[in-house]
Amino acid sequence: MRKRQSNRWCSYAIILSLATAANAGIFNDASRGWFFYESKPVIESIPVESKPVPQITPGEKATQELELLQKQLKEASALALLYPTPENVWNYQQLKTKIYDMSGILTDQQVRNDWSRPDSYSANNPTGGEGLEISRKEQNACSAELIRQSGFTYGLYLFTSANCKYCDAQINVLKKVSSTYGVSAMVVGFDAYRSANLGDLPFGEDKGIMSRKFNIVNEGKPVTVMFNIKTGQSQVLGYGYIPLDQVNNRICRLYTKQLGEF
Repeated sequence: MRKRQSNRWCSYAIILSLATAANAGIFNDASRGWFFYESKPVIESIPVESKPVPQITPGEKATQELELLQKQLKEASALALLYPTPENVWNYQQLKTKIYDMSGILTDQQVRNDWSRPDSYSANNPTGGEGLEISRKEQNACSAELIRQSGFTYGLYLFTSANCKYCDAQINVLKKVSSTYGVSAMVVGFDAYRSANLGDLPFGEDKGIMSRKFNIVNEGKPVTVMFNIKTGQSQVLGYGYIPLDQVNNRICRLYTKQLGEF
């Protein structure tokens, strides 16, 4: 009898606890009514940035292929040189042949481009025949009047030394330019040596001053320098012996044309 009463009180306690829980939850939530469905919480999706696929340009692809070919050739050359077995040497020969063939195709295409394009070098610069003669005459169109005009802007310095076998001959050229065209000229000695062939040309010792200014060195050769008396700029006409016609042409070229003009 007592056992039944104990079980009964346990049942009452369970029912009471359920009622209390329900009363605290569902029955007190009047805003949602008696019958409703709980909706699942919405999970916001986080956008994932997709990384752009790197695009390889044709130039980058060609560079990679060329670097691979160069690496293969370098390795094949090393193997053939250090371990000259028939296989190693043959592999090296095959790679060289492949490169020669590629170079031949490149050269052939360059020639075809020169033929077919109006802005090519050969289309504007004849390489033979009467066209070449016309082009040379135009490039070398150096008149005495032009050289005389240059004398108002430019002067000539000739650097000589004691151990120079062509210096006296170059002094003779300088005297002709000065006397014929009125271009001012002066001989400068790298060392203290003074040539007996100066004539009326003035002479001065360098003492490392002018050669440093013109960025030239004593190599036992005559050095002819064209000097702008207005701006102070200079241009080396050449090391070694320069004949009169070449001196005239170089003076005219520097006097009448900018760098890159032909």
